[in-house]
Amino acid sequence: GICDNFYSWPMPKDLKHSNIYAGMVLADADDVVYDEEGKEKLSDENKFYRVRVLRENQDGSVDCYLPDHGHDELLNRSQLREIDPHLNLSLSYQAVMAKLHGLDNISDSVKHMAVH
Repeated sequence: GICDNFYSWPMPKDLKHSNIYAGMVLADADDVVYDEEGKEKLSDENKFYRVRVLRENQDGSVDCYLPDHGHDELLNRSQLREIDPHLNLSLSYQAVMAKLHGLDNISDSVKHMAVH
């Protein structure tokens, strides 16, 4: 499965803005599990998703968008792997980016309900 092969996939040498990679997303940042070499290792908390690189930050972190889930995640470079293009193209992205017209006119007290 995708999880079993994640660590055998190469880490990207040069991140390309808007490219799709496999990203290891932790259920909770406090749940990071490391192996003997100091690399994040597979655990029940770790999930693997397609991620689009939005920006690489000065501290080495990477802002990513999850095209199958519709939200952003902050990942470490070590959590990214090159993804097989055939695997990426085998399934359409499951989230659609949208902007609701007129949402700016809704009061802040109810805006959070409209977004969710």
